[in-house]
Amino acid sequence: MDRRNDTPFRGLVDAVHPNLAAEGFRVADRGQLDRVTWIDFERSAPGNRDAPPEGQSLLLYHLGGHEHVGARFCSYALVGSAQDSRGTSTVWPYEPRTLTTPAGQPLAHALVDWVRGRLAPCAE
Repeated sequence: MDRRNDTPFRGLVDAVHPNLAAEGFRVADRGQLDRVTWIDFERSAPGNRDAPPEGQSLLLYHLGGHEHVGARFCSYALVGSAQDSRGTSTVWPYEPRTLTTPAGQPLAHALVDWVRGRLAPCAE
């Protein structure tokens, strides 16, 4: 993780990572292209007689040149068609010097609150 050089984004990822790890998410991918940085967390759970295997993905991204951070959470069936996917997303503009939203909330708090609101245990 030391190779990450987007300091504001690194702090945001560090703020949500403990909650994600506690819920069984792992880093699936990360990258940077120009001033866009992203990290993709995933988790999956085996199915049972009543539910097919399920996966969940949380993509966090930073549009550094535009002072926006976004998140997309998606649940999907691991068996079947892509039409079984359900997701939600949001984007926060922020003040670069203070990392606060236009409403004055610290960006890390807004992100952590949003992620916590989406986390629910995978079907077991």
